[in-house]
Amino acid sequence: MGLISDIRQDLDASALQLITEYRDRLFAEAVRLCADMSAAEDLVSRTLDKAIRNLESHRKESSVFGWMKSIMLNLYRNDNRSPVVRGTTPVDPSVLEERSEADWTTDEEILRNSDCEVLREVLQRLDP
Repeated sequence: MGLISDIRQDLDASALQLITEYRDRLFAEAVRLCADMSAAEDLVSRTLDKAIRNLESHRKESSVFGWMKSIMLNLYRNDNRSPVVRGTTPVDPSVLEERSEADWTTDEEILRNSDCEVLREVLQRLDP
């Protein structure tokens, strides 16, 4: 537990030690989960960032790697649960080409050129 107490005392100096000690193990787990090297690297980066920011939530009786792995699994599950949040929703290129020529300057044009019924309902309820 010395590593966590060191990081709490001197975040700048000790965070590097945390990253070098656990990054490779986390990356191996992330590759197993994602099956894509770039997605795994992104997942590990976000995991390390969240772990360093939330050191206070680490319980002394649990292992550091187990705690970080649980953070990574939660991030991975959230990514797969809601791809819209991560900005990874697939977009049909034909829709983009069709909408690129549209006039988006007025509310009426936004409503006419939008595909989303929910967006239309919300825009119609807003005050001008």
